[in-house]
Amino acid sequence: WLALGAKETGGHVYGTEIFEPKLILAKKHLEEASVDDVCTILQKDIIEVLDTWSKGEIEFVFMDADKQRYDRYLEKLMPLLADNGMIVVDNVGNYSQHMQPFLEKCKSDKGLIAHFLNIDFGLLLILKNNGTNLYA
Repeated sequence: WLALGAKETGGHVYGTEIFEPKLILAKKHLEEASVDDVCTILQKDIIEVLDTWSKGEIEFVFMDADKQRYDRYLEKLMPLLADNGMIVVDNVGNYSQHMQPFLEKCKSDKGLIAHFLNIDFGLLLILKNNGTNLYA
């Protein structure tokens, strides 16, 4: 769905996958959906990708990975995230115990607007902005 949106708006979707069988399957699905021209999946750890990111500001991030490292991801993402850029974090409701440092950062950072949506297994919407933090 992200790829279809990127195709419609002239954007590009980047993803990471270090487990080769999942990488192969993802590429196959993107090709079958005819969106492989607007998607790049890198077989690297996301921290390595963010440390060497040179493709400009990031406007949107969907986080659904190893929850224990979300605080590190946020630290690396913030300088790269566009003003009013959005991060959507999946499974916050049922995995919050695995991401406590990340959630504390989201609650206390005045440069973020964070809002918890109690749908599915819980989504956290984060905007990079010097506004009112709705998550606290």
